[in-house]
Amino acid sequence: MKRNNLKKIIAVFLISGLLGFSLSQEGCYKSSDNVTTKLGGPATDFTLMDINNKDVRLSDFKGKAVMLRFWSSRCPSCKKEMPVVEKAYRKLKDKGFVVLAVNIEDPKEVAAETAKKLDLSFPILIDKGMTVTKLYKVFATPTSFFIDKNGVMKEKVLGELSEETISMYLEGLI
Repeated sequence: MKRNNLKKIIAVFLISGLLGFSLSQEGCYKSSDNVTTKLGGPATDFTLMDINNKDVRLSDFKGKAVMLRFWSSRCPSCKKEMPVVEKAYRKLKDKGFVVLAVNIEDPKEVAAETAKKLDLSFPILIDKGMTVTKLYKVFATPTSFFIDKNGVMKEKVLGELSEETISMYLEGLI
């Protein structure tokens, strides 16, 4: 009986902690160096290396609508959704849509192999030290941010997206 009570107490504690954490975040992502990105505010710039050893900087895409997507090859939802993201990207890239897929767990070789298997053509970035992941307060994959042409953070979306949902978030951004 005591063991069941202990499990219930632990479950309540964990759920309370998660709810309290998520409520305290309300669209504000703050890094340890006091850089803050708020929905409706400027997306914090960063530079990461892609799977081809090229530096990619978020600010290089100013003037385009950006889907900043955090993912991992260990995430079944991420792998399932990536072809949907690719389809939307191919359909809308000529209209000024860019996808920057930030891999948060895998070695570069694994991320590159996964991108090749899924036939992804958008940039795959490696967040080796999870610096950008921490900066944007990403705690689960997939997580996507939609940034407008002026570099303003418009939406944060947790979980899988359909092509229709991606189009909906891009309305007014392209």
